[in-house]
Amino acid sequence: MPLSIRDRKLLWARSGNLCTFPGCTQQLVQAAVEAGEHFVVGEEAHIVAHRPGGPRGTSGIAAGLDDIANRILLCPTHHRVIDAQPLAYPPEVLRDFKVSHEMRIRGLLSANERMDAYQLSQYRSVCGSLRTVNAWRFESAAVVVCSFGSDPVPSAGDKWRGAGLEFKQIHDVAGVELLFTSSEADPDVEYWVNASTFHLVQSTYEPEAGELVPFVERQFVVGVLPAVRSTRLLLQPPASGIPTLRDVLLTLRNLNRGQAAEAEVLLYRFRNAGLADPDSALTELEKLRGQWWYDGANSEAATAIAGELNLVKAHRSNSR
Repeated sequence: MPLSIRDRKLLWARSGNLCTFPGCTQQLVQAAVEAGEHFVVGEEAHIVAHRPGGPRGTSGIAAGLDDIANRILLCPTHHRVIDAQPLAYPPEVLRDFKVSHEMRIRGLLSANERMDAYQLSQYRSVCGSLRTVNAWRFESAAVVVCSFGSDPVPSAGDKWRGAGLEFKQIHDVAGVELLFTSSEADPDVEYWVNASTFHLVQSTYEPEAGELVPFVERQFVVGVLPAVRSTRLLLQPPASGIPTLRDVLLTLRNLNRGQAAEAEVLLYRFRNAGLADPDSALTELEKLRGQWWYDGANSEAATAIAGELNLVKAHRSNSR
């Protein structure tokens, strides 16, 4: 089963356009001789083979074989190398290749070496078995970031970006509060502090632009427990001329066999059309479960979209 559009963009973005094999500097997308043209030489390989008889295949394992965590990007040469020598390059070795490469792309130096917002050592116990990667001190509290994935990297304007993170408020008197958790499977979040407020921006897939764009900004005023929370929607309902919710639904219900790949883009167009009326969109989205194409990547996209529409619904309710 192919990766979803969103997961494929994440996989390629985290590779930095370079082969994951240690020491290889082969670019995976290269410029052609014709001006403005590019061609793809990179190949997506399974860490554990999709079939039991494939390289590094194992019988009895089905769950997770099509996840982004089980994919690695390689140049054609090193794809052949690992498949021809599965004993020399078993799954655990390839997972190490993937993690090391993505951490190097994220910043070459670990975030701990760059971090100067606060002394991280004071908050290691808060993160337990996770790594403490950021901490900011306020008057009566601190915000601590714990990583269970790759380390975050600095972004523009004293901001940070990453995924696989837990964000916690540590109050001097009242205790610990989990503010937010970012999954490794989701797009990177961007976060920063300003005065007594912690800001976090989540992204989503935008089908018309064909890229990840900011979806919502979460704000946490710390120093009190629980933190004062608010959200600001960054992805707005589309302007006129964009297909309506009814139009997209009609197309989704009439997809022919062989058009399953088109369903994911249509689902995100459905999300855009439903931003103005999330209640109706959620009702209609649930009715799509019986469609023949509703599985795999399309099912995952529908679940993510339901979460986004529920967030929009809650935001509208709290704003009244």
